[in-house]
Amino acid sequence: MLRLKVFGGLSIERDQGPAEGAGAQRRRLALLALLDGAGDRGLTRDKILGFLWPESEPEKARRILTQALYALRRDLREEELFLGSNEVRLNPDLMTSDRFDFQKAIGQPAKRTRRLYRLGQRTFPPIDVPATCTQITEQL
Repeated sequence: MLRLKVFGGLSIERDQGPAEGAGAQRRRLALLALLDGAGDRGLTRDKILGFLWPESEPEKARRILTQALYALRRDLREEELFLGSNEVRLNPDLMTSDRFDFQKAIGQPAKRTRRLYRLGQRTFPPIDVPATCTQITEQL
């Protein structure tokens, strides 16, 4: 299982440790972070191009995106990492993220404070969990 960390620095971890190759390159990590943030909706290829390669010629940007998706699949050894063709999304069966865990914790009020506190202790300095939770929820 792959794990994308977006809080406290962008990185990918495998069960065996940090990912290497395409999984360690900044632009490709940004692509994964964008797709993770989009969740089940995914993003169209055109939106991804607009975010990551806005100044490139459209054909060149499309080729770069195709190569990035291929390189991530190859280097992370997960052929089914991405779902969809025009609207691309991450396969939740193969990749989790701390952002997803955080959002899930916000959605469960009874356990929210305890889980957010544990998440906060791992990646952030001590915080006022209820106030911060409200602020982050408003930003999402």
